[in-house]
Amino acid sequence: MMHGLTLRIGPATFRIGSAWRTPIEALARLYAAYPDGGGTVADFTVRLQPTSTLRRWVRPSIFITGDHGLADAAPMSLAQGLLAAEMGMNLQMALGWRRHLLLHASSVEKDGRALVMTGESGSGKSTLAALLGERGWRLMGDEFALLDLDSGAILPFPRLVSLKNQAIGVVADAVTPDRMGPLLRATAKGDIRHMVPRADAVARMSEGAMPALLLFPRFGHEAALRPVGQGEAFMRLTQASTNYVALGEPGFVALTRFVTGVPACAIDFPTGDAAFETAGTTLGADAAERLQVVVHRRERASVGGRGMSAALLVRALRDPASVEALDAAGWNRLLAAAKAERLIATLAWRIQGMQLPHGVKSILQDARMDAEREARQALWEADRAAHALSAIGVPLVVLKGTAYAAAGLAAGQGRFIGDLDILVPRAAMEAVERALMAAGWEWVKEDAYDDAYYRQWMHELPPMIHAERDRMIDVHHTILPLTARPKPDAAALLADAVAIGDGLWTLSPEDRVIHAAAHMLADGDLQGGLRNLWDIHCLLRGIDRTTLDRRAARHGLRAHVRQAQRLADALYGGGAALTPWDRIVRARLLARDGWGQETRKLLVFAFYLRSHWLRMPPLMLARHLWTKWRKGHRPR
Repeated sequence: MMHGLTLRIGPATFRIGSAWRTPIEALARLYAAYPDGGGTVADFTVRLQPTSTLRRWVRPSIFITGDHGLADAAPMSLAQGLLAAEMGMNLQMALGWRRHLLLHASSVEKDGRALVMTGESGSGKSTLAALLGERGWRLMGDEFALLDLDSGAILPFPRLVSLKNQAIGVVADAVTPDRMGPLLRATAKGDIRHMVPRADAVARMSEGAMPALLLFPRFGHEAALRPVGQGEAFMRLTQASTNYVALGEPGFVALTRFVTGVPACAIDFPTGDAAFETAGTTLGADAAERLQVVVHRRERASVGGRGMSAALLVRALRDPASVEALDAAGWNRLLAAAKAERLIATLAWRIQGMQLPHGVKSILQDARMDAEREARQALWEADRAAHALSAIGVPLVVLKGTAYAAAGLAAGQGRFIGDLDILVPRAAMEAVERALMAAGWEWVKEDAYDDAYYRQWMHELPPMIHAERDRMIDVHHTILPLTARPKPDAAALLADAVAIGDGLWTLSPEDRVIHAAAHMLADGDLQGGLRNLWDIHCLLRGIDRTTLDRRAARHGLRAHVRQAQRLADALYGGGAALTPWDRIVRARLLARDGWGQETRKLLVFAFYLRSHWLRMPPLMLARHLWTKWRKGHRPR
């Protein structure tokens, strides 16, 4: 990233990097009164990067990403760079924060009691919070309310207040011009302008308050006030929370305590110049207070981070004690790389027991919680798939992360697990397909070309997803595409599979290494390669390498397995002599900067092309890429 800024807002610290200067300058001006986050370990990294190299200069287009991202997020124009940065911070909190229960809500405080307001976009909660913040209340937050899991207090998160459309004029009349950001026209939600909270909101952003009232405002309806029952409040808040499911039991306990101890009501208020009042609202168990709100209308740069953070991550995994020498900048680079490579929870396992900064401990604890949750979900999904296939007599051989977790392997410690990958006999594919669909799985791919491509040329069925659990399953009949040059012996893979209990099977120890090497070096473009190589490093423990070499030869993958061993030994082990080709692969694996962003774009693109070249002959490849290009697919 060319330009950067570190911000501390409430309990969270963000490191924001941008390929352009203007978004960072806008943030620096509006957040000038906030504590300087420089020199501290950031909880999250946000990156504003161009959608392509050309779009950095020609009609600049921003892709929002960071430690967490959405692959299908719509790009934004550079004119909306400030909004992109704010959305990037929202995204990191929504997807990655685990220390508090997050509620999509505004909150204000007065006399030690917090008023929490939640509702859909456009309900009026931001406008109400902004106006109350100018009329004797302390603004605690606009986008998120943070509910403490232990005390039940609401903790401040006083970001800029995002005002939309007619609300901009209402609030702008109540504050000085220097507290208003630029007007951003024609965004996806209309016109937007950001407001800087009052100085007391920033100065007291470490002071929480106990919730006294939960309000569900709704703009655009006749004035009305009604109480909201605990059951309704609970259900609406589970929908308003971005991490309720991820927190599990602690989130349930905290939310139950909140809805049973805090009165709730819904208020409707009209459009235009009408005014409304809600009177006699109880703001505490021992006092009543009248809440009156009149609505006139509604409707410092720290660049750093250019070091090779991927190399720093490799060193930390190989030598955990090395992290004790890191300063805050080093920790930021290390954590950005670990999150980008989905190795953050693995890192947490490796460096437990080391002397770590307090902020780092919290980040790593969040990561371990996420990894443990994903492992539970993966094992349950495997159990359900095994149950579905038991009726047709097909044993369930699990692959990759689910296999490592189910077998209790070192490779499974802290490993994030996405899809459920299984291996079944090719002759049983139709029966397996029918059994899974009868158990609730359905197709993801609706494109006829993609469906035909998978069935004719790939090593698996088109991806399926469960209609209720929203979990993907990939059903393999071998471990490489049928068009790939190596031809693994799928029958041998299944014949030598090992039972691990609960109706699950996994590949033999040697075949697990071979599959991981094939996935990394004979099929893919090395996305997530450091994690795959760590799997291989762990799987090699206790393996007789002579036996492994013979087994790899049987599958036509001897060269790939030998290269995987050299790379694993060189990066994570005691060292190994690398060939020139090994060094090119290593350069691709380490192509990530201190912001967690991929570097060496030409090398990355070359490996992308190579991955397709490995899968199919040249003429078929050209026809396939042309078809995908016409359908709008572009490599990122």
